[in-house]
Amino acid sequence: MSTAPAGYGRVLDLVTRVRGVRGAMLVAGDDGLVVAEQLMEGIKGPAVAALAASLANRLHRAMDAAGVGADQFWHLQAEQGALLVVPAPSGMLVVAVAEPDVNVGLVRLEPLVKFVKEAGARLVLLMTSAGQVLAQHGFSRAVDVMSAAALGAAIMASTDEIARQLQQPPFAGLNHQGERHGIFLAAVATGRGKLVALVVYDLDVSSLGLVQLFFEQLAADLRAASPKDSVPKQVLAADFERELSDSLNTLFGR
Repeated sequence: MSTAPAGYGRVLDLVTRVRGVRGAMLVAGDDGLVVAEQLMEGIKGPAVAALAASLANRLHRAMDAAGVGADQFWHLQAEQGALLVVPAPSGMLVVAVAEPDVNVGLVRLEPLVKFVKEAGARLVLLMTSAGQVLAQHGFSRAVDVMSAAALGAAIMASTDEIARQLQQPPFAGLNHQGERHGIFLAAVATGRGKLVALVVYDLDVSSLGLVQLFFEQLAADLRAASPKDSVPKQVLAADFERELSDSLNTLFGR
């Protein structure tokens, strides 16, 4: 795999570490030149960059003419792979070459990384309402991720039921604070169903207000990344209870 300059390596690492991604590049949007790359052997980087930049410019003009707003993400699917393009405000393009079954949501984890930096979060976990992990930051052991996801999903399910009993909409968010740390738990409605975010923050470097402020931007980014025409998958109560029970049993060694 070819390497990128040190200044850009971390940006490309966020993309290439995702399973199914064969390579990623930073491309100048105006002329299609490769600024940095991390590509597997066999990928013609300069050709892909030039064609991606040309296509991006055409799509940008088409979206501008249609009056649908700024372009945010392009996903081109083929039989043997996919091309993913994310325009940056600087005019650069992040271009990823991936396998056909790549998890597109994980490729677009930059909103999560941005949230961690801005909100001063210590740990962040993004999951489905059934406790299936989609992304995480700060956890070093798989058992910690599994336990946090199982317990976070159980808390959200319990509060949703309390809201139902009170005949009111689900609670927007939950906050618990100890002596040194705080925990913020909230749901995000997307085109693919409800997602749940669990955030742990240090009280000496962050606050609930700061976390809530930047969480709103994270939620907007997640909604923008979700396909608008997809049908949300309905999670049956029996499936949810079985998955949650299996996770808790594994966690506590039962």
